Amino acid sequence: MTKFWIDGVENGAIPYDNRSLMYGEGVFETLRIVDGSIPLLAAHWRRVRRAAAQLGIAISIESAEGFLQSIDLSSLRWLRLQWSPCSAGRGYGARNNTAQCQLLAWGGTDLTNAPGLVKLVSLTTRLSPRTFSSGLKMVSAADYSAAASELDKLAQHQHLADGLLLNAEGNVIETTRSNVFFLGSEGIVTPCLKEYGVSGVMRSVVIDLAKAKDWPLSIRPVNQQELGSFHSAYLSNALMGCIPVAQIDEYRYQSNNRYDLQSLTRELGFNND
Repeated sequence: MTKFWIDGVENGAIPYDNRSLMYGEGVFETLRIVDGSIPLLAAHWRRVRRAAAQLGIAISIESAEGFLQSIDLSSLRWLRLQWSPCSAGRGYGARNNTAQCQLLAWGGTDLTNAPGLVKLVSLTTRLSPRTFSSGLKMVSAADYSAAASELDKLAQHQHLADGLLLNAEGNVIETTRSNVFFLGSEGIVTPCLKEYGVSGVMRSVVIDLAKAKDWPLSIRPVNQQELGSFHSAYLSNALMGCIPVAQIDEYRYQSNNRYDLQSLTRELGFNND
């Protein structure tokens, strides 16, 4: 069962002029809850602050923290927090950027376990550049909706965990719901997300871990033609942690022992429930 709140009111009414509803505006975060706590909360707040500055909207972290303290997190396994800019009338430009964004929240216990065998396929849906909103989780995500529809059709005929998303140049960006890391001769490689994709909070944790352990790390464009040059691949997101990839298209990958990315999943307690 999914619960819903708006500005802290459970099952409250969404205003008719809510800009997420009318224009698809706003940003959101999906938080994993483990034993009543949110292991990656600090990383989520960093991205929310960046979103507020990048989009020029007013988001109160303090209000969001107050909301989290007011609900029973122990009864939930995930929570989606969504900030919608306040309306100043009708029209795309009628936005009150000085007023605090409305906070919409959904929470539930249904959580799909990470598959044991992760098989991906490259999708034909291409991601478009996102100059003003690069790296953020935007409410409006037409590219991802189209990609998910394509994946659903392909999954009817083969066992697929997710689909790999590319840009028009054939560079790997991410999957429909995760970031991706490759391991090869140059160490750990993850695609550059300067103009495309979502810079996930779990991705930032992995990057920080690699730097702390002095693991070789490269953040650069990764072309689809390079997929066969790596020996291991991992997906990362805030709900699953890090999980190994067994296959992308015709390329097969092995588990890695040198850079134990799955240890992060265990340390965060994602495997405990």
